[in-house]
Amino acid sequence: MNKNGFYYIRNILNDIKYSYDDFYLVSLLNQLSKYNEIFKLLENINTSENEDQSLKFKFIGSVYNNQGKYDEALKYYFKSLEIIEAFLGNNHPNTGTSYNIIGSVYNNQGK
Repeated sequence: MNKNGFYYIRNILNDIKYSYDDFYLVSLLNQLSKYNEIFKLLENINTSENEDQSLKFKFIGSVYNNQGKYDEALKYYFKSLEIIEAFLGNNHPNTGTSYNIIGSVYNNQGK
């Protein structure tokens, strides 16, 4: 990946960082002109910062959720939640937001 591609993805991750609902994430995804290419790049990025890793998983989960692949979405949302809980604790607002997102996926599944 070239330097511009990295910064493009980094900007998307920053937008996701301040997103509190999947509707905004879906709107971000719809703005991506190279949606599949960026998705594949994200899957292969190794991040050293836990927050970045959590955001990466949240983004990938949102992609799968948007595609209706709910089991895959949950897998990545739970990975993100695990990092958030480990570093921010159970009582942090971001933890609650993560549970809310997971709950919405279960709702989409009719559970």
